[in-house]
Amino acid sequence: MPRLMAKKGRLRLFLCFLVPIIVLIFLIIYTTNDLKINDFVPNYYRLDDNNDNRLNGKDSDSVINDINNNDDDNHNSDTNDHNFDNERHYDKNIVTFAKPITHEEDLLSNDIHNGKCLPFASNLSVDINTIDGYKDLEFNPKFKSYWNYTFERKYEQTRDNWHELPLKVIILPHSHNDPGWLKTFEQYYYDYTALILNNMVDKLTRYHNMTFIWAEMSFMSRWWESLKNRPQMRESVKYLIKSGQLEIVTGGWVMTDEGPAHYWDMIDQLIEGHQFLRTSIGLTESPINGWSIDPFGHGMTFPYILKKSGINNTLIERTHFGWKTHFAAKQQLEFIWKQVFDTSSSWDLFCQMSAFDLYSIKFTCGPNTDICLQFDFRRIAGESSESTSVKITEDNVEERANLMVSQYGRLASLFPHNIALVPLGDDFRFNYDTEWDQQYDNYNKLMQYIRSNPLLYNKTEIKFGTLNDYFQEVHQRMEKMNENKFPTLYGDFMPYADVYVDGKPHYWSGYYTTRPYWKSLSRQLQHLLRSAEILYSLTRNQIRQSGSNQQMLDRLDKDYEYLSTVRQNLALFQHHDAITGTSKEHVMEDYGKKLNIAISLVLGVISHSVQFILAKDNTVLPTDMNAAHPMTAYLFPDIERTSWDQLSQKSVLFVPPVDGRKLVVFNSHLQTRIEVIRVYVRTPSVRVIDGQNGNEIQSQINPIFNSTAGIATNGYELQFIVSLSPLSLTTFVIQTFERRHRSHHLPKVSLFLSDADEDEDLHKSDGNVIHPKVFKFDTPMDNKEFELETPYIKVRFDRRTGFITHIIDKKSNFVQKVHLSLRAYKSAEYNSGAYLFKPSQFDPIHNITERFPIMRLIRGDVSSELTVIYPNFIEVNFKVYNTYSSIASAVQMYCKFDLSKREDLMDWELIMRVETDINTIDSRDGRKRFYVDSNGFQMIERKYVDSLGIDGNYYPMTSSMYIEDNNSRLTLLASHSHGVSSPLNGTIEVMLERKLRFDDNRGVGEGVADNKLTISRFWIAIERTDTDYGSDNQPIVPNLSQLMYSLLSTLLYEPIVLASDGQHNRPTHSTMKFLSESFDCNLFLVNLRTLPEADNFELPSQSSLLLLHNRGNTCRIRQQITPKSMLCLNSKNRPKSFANLRIQSINECSLTAFKTLKPVTDLSTIDIPEMQINAYDIKFVK
Repeated sequence: MPRLMAKKGRLRLFLCFLVPIIVLIFLIIYTTNDLKINDFVPNYYRLDDNNDNRLNGKDSDSVINDINNNDDDNHNSDTNDHNFDNERHYDKNIVTFAKPITHEEDLLSNDIHNGKCLPFASNLSVDINTIDGYKDLEFNPKFKSYWNYTFERKYEQTRDNWHELPLKVIILPHSHNDPGWLKTFEQYYYDYTALILNNMVDKLTRYHNMTFIWAEMSFMSRWWESLKNRPQMRESVKYLIKSGQLEIVTGGWVMTDEGPAHYWDMIDQLIEGHQFLRTSIGLTESPINGWSIDPFGHGMTFPYILKKSGINNTLIERTHFGWKTHFAAKQQLEFIWKQVFDTSSSWDLFCQMSAFDLYSIKFTCGPNTDICLQFDFRRIAGESSESTSVKITEDNVEERANLMVSQYGRLASLFPHNIALVPLGDDFRFNYDTEWDQQYDNYNKLMQYIRSNPLLYNKTEIKFGTLNDYFQEVHQRMEKMNENKFPTLYGDFMPYADVYVDGKPHYWSGYYTTRPYWKSLSRQLQHLLRSAEILYSLTRNQIRQSGSNQQMLDRLDKDYEYLSTVRQNLALFQHHDAITGTSKEHVMEDYGKKLNIAISLVLGVISHSVQFILAKDNTVLPTDMNAAHPMTAYLFPDIERTSWDQLSQKSVLFVPPVDGRKLVVFNSHLQTRIEVIRVYVRTPSVRVIDGQNGNEIQSQINPIFNSTAGIATNGYELQFIVSLSPLSLTTFVIQTFERRHRSHHLPKVSLFLSDADEDEDLHKSDGNVIHPKVFKFDTPMDNKEFELETPYIKVRFDRRTGFITHIIDKKSNFVQKVHLSLRAYKSAEYNSGAYLFKPSQFDPIHNITERFPIMRLIRGDVSSELTVIYPNFIEVNFKVYNTYSSIASAVQMYCKFDLSKREDLMDWELIMRVETDINTIDSRDGRKRFYVDSNGFQMIERKYVDSLGIDGNYYPMTSSMYIEDNNSRLTLLASHSHGVSSPLNGTIEVMLERKLRFDDNRGVGEGVADNKLTISRFWIAIERTDTDYGSDNQPIVPNLSQLMYSLLSTLLYEPIVLASDGQHNRPTHSTMKFLSESFDCNLFLVNLRTLPEADNFELPSQSSLLLLHNRGNTCRIRQQITPKSMLCLNSKNRPKSFANLRIQSINECSLTAFKTLKPVTDLSTIDIPEMQINAYDIKFVK
């Protein structure tokens, strides 16, 4: 018996050792094959022992449907709302974990498209393709003007035929009013614009045959408000518009830029202007003619926006001098502008390109500027002027009329219809009442004389007219001549170049990048305003329909005033001298302050909307009724700004030990999103709890660096990955815990120095010398490259510089060279400026990174990152995510720079260059090709012209560009606009910043030296291409892949995060879903914008304007490397309406809601052609 007992004891002892070993082996095998820590969203949907909803052979779609349905759709039901604070209590130190919801092999799929993957091939056939034709322009003209003997002979032949095709002339009085340039918006308004508009009403009322056009609604709305006690003048304006003497052209808030501006902003400023015209001026139809005379080049997206907004004709001015010469010679200055995706020709826009350089009188009457100056009759005492005019009298009227008609005839000869449009005006003209009289009296005498002598002038018809008068005359005459047929055109007119200053070509490609801080600030505001618009529309109508709290509704109605201010401040910045960065320094400061005010206001609107919609007991505190300000709300966005010229900062959140801190996350997209949430907390001992089910979510704590090597002791970055239902608010809770109960690994942090130089001297072709190393640094990467890794890619870095060198597709083992470097162009003195880009031809490009970079490496369960710092210059960060979702498919990157600290970098233009082994040579013509977005709306092919310098090969990138060959595509996504090019085979070049001492002689009168600390954010991705599609013989419309659009949504429209105040524990709903199902993967929610009352621009109505963009996606990509389930779910049944909202009617309408097109049954029946935008007027039930 004792021996048996001893045997049993030894057996128990043996089992005590054996069982843990077996369990450990099992766990290792299980972890290796199944329990990948970040599988999908690794610990987000942890299932406790009592939950039967485990994976039992379910496919990935079922899993996601289970997740999406985890929250009850009836958000007003307290019984189904898992409110963490009031209904459930958990031991903060005990967490249950369960098997991950799925495996990698369950998720990978080749088919992530919308049920099909077809090339969107275009059968577009046009007479003019500006992409291919750019290389054939005359780039080195001998003279400033293209007018020569050939043009003169053409004029004489046309003049000889005037008896059959009489000359018609429309003289168009106008005044170009910049809402900021050399003066601020307010300064211009009080010094010029108010006077111009007052004079306009007075003189047009007096001179019944005189006309005028107006474009900028930002000024007109300010002036209209000043007339609230002058109803007679308001009625006069309405009468002048109705009679046709005064024409509103374009009708936008500003004359928008068409290079760096994003299509969201271009549309929004147009909506704001049109809604002002509809509700305040009382127009029943939108403007029908566009007027874009001062943007520095013209893109191909704005014509589409104009046509979708009800505009049929437009006029453009500033285009490359080569295009003007080319079109004038072929009588093609008027054309039909087509879209490559619009095979039905539904959105063709008729366009005139002005024949000569500028819109001032000096350039508009004909080819001879000296003669044109003789017909500018403005004479103001004490004012210097180029004008050489003399007063028209009976003695000189014939001679003057002959001279004038000769110029008009030459202008008209450039068009097949022999009709001349002669703009009469310039910047801020007609501000003196005497100018109105001078111009009218003298021109009237000339016109009367010409009309009274029909035989002498071959029945020439001449009159004052509007832009509409001109286009009507053209279409009527062309209808008789050739059934109104014009040449067709595809493409755009970027870059713009002039020769009018000194006869030498100058390229306006610097402004694509100028003042990137402002460009970035504008895009941040756009993101916040879009979210605020959507939240405000949904919240206000839900509260209004429920009738539950009149105080909340009243507060939201008052918040509409703040929302309008935000709209108008952002719209103002789309002006072609604002977002371009081409105004004087004090004016740019004024713009910056307006954007900063708008950000503060929009955060307050977001706070109120979220707080009110989630309020569970409709309790209203006095602070809730305060004016919209984020810091007075119970829930507020976790960002703060200390000054207009400082970057936004994350608020550092104190986490109460008992109740924790609520986080509410808003997903503004129509699809389920997998996103990274980052917040700053004061203690590292925190964890994240799902507010719906109480499960812990995998998270990671990172240090916050307050200097190059200094780690903050009072703040930490908390990041976690979550799945967010479409168009929803989701609550999470941050809790403190005892460190001994930590359930996740600590990230590993390394800090080290490197020597960026080679081991031995290298004499490079550009003359630079790289010297040998002088120090031996002990780093983790000695004598080898090092990598960061996700489930999909490996990213390899240079051990010397810390910059990326390769991206490896793990599934196919495809290695893509991606060699990143930072360089700079040395500016040519008095050439590069706010507008122009012109590197020095003697010493153009340098590698300006310093020798000893400091590197910070963080490796964690959720993310890993490498930060490379060149002190007092630039900081570059590369980050990857360890999760099975789209964000793990690419490298997230940012560049943080501040050239204001480096006086030695004056007259340098900083660039980032990415060199690859992708073959970008077009086999058809041997030219390097690359693809750049047009205002973020569509992609356009670009081709490098070797006969031009780099300045003539730069283009505006608003959000994306890519290069590709038959093996792979490299895509770069950007947070704001930059100038880009591809000067070498397989290369992407991005301009980051410019610091310029000198003015470029284009009017602003100063350099660009007000540089700010700026962050440029990017995603870099490789994708494999499909040789079956998009060959040279089978062209397809260039477009991004669905994966890239998913990442672009993450980059531009990340979730809005709000935190509770940390002092009160108010009852709120843990979730709010505004959609029961996802929408199609390609549909992007551009906006859901509350419209004003029909007769009051300042009050919200019960209608909202829904804007949807079917972005499409390319089939050029052979295989997506991210799983179907994590990228987008194609819903089998679209939702018919928004959850908990009753809709009275839906009508498809013009883009600015001016014209109703057709009724729509419900949201599920919406049909939008690929790559197009549709608008819908949604009227909610009262």
